[in-house]
Amino acid sequence: MTGLRRTSTDRRRRARVATTAAAVVAVLALLPGCTGDAGGTGGTGGTGTTRTTGDTVDARQQLDSRRSEAEAKRDNLALLAEVREALTKVNPALRWRTPEPAVESGSLCKKPFDAVDGAGTLNLTAGGAFGSIPDADWPRAWAAVKEVAAKRGYGDEHVLKDEPGGHQASVYDEDGSELSVGTGVNTTATIFGACYLTR
Repeated sequence: MTGLRRTSTDRRRRARVATTAAAVVAVLALLPGCTGDAGGTGGTGGTGTTRTTGDTVDARQQLDSRRSEAEAKRDNLALLAEVREALTKVNPALRWRTPEPAVESGSLCKKPFDAVDGAGTLNLTAGGAFGSIPDADWPRAWAAVKEVAAKRGYGDEHVLKDEPGGHQASVYDEDGSELSVGTGVNTTATIFGACYLTR
């Protein structure tokens, strides 16, 4: 077998390829996101931490403008007490399982507030009642609930279910808290709280 002979043309071609490759690497190194800070660890070309920090600051400012978690808890427990009273006026036979509304559970906030320290949500319950609101009385009961809820800033309405033997509807406040009331075999009233700071 005879070996391939390398000519001066081959050497020049290889030199051009090597020079071109070096130039491409140099250009890529100057582009944002192609540097060692592509993971966004804080350099000006990174996208991760800088953007996340900005989002966290914006989310924190939004939460700072809201009432505190303690204030929301107080207001929402009072609202649930008023809801119980309104529903009981429509059907005095309702028997509430607990003497008063209470906090049912708490959790961390969802995006965009999940990275904000000291932020959380509370779910509150009216306690649930044995007995239902009769179909014929549901429109009056729901109107009474909306009336007391409106005084506390709840307004945007969503009806999930409205059929014989079962009704479920919600109203929302500007922070995103949801007051949900339903009746079937029994009757429930729950507030799924928005995100607030625990200050």
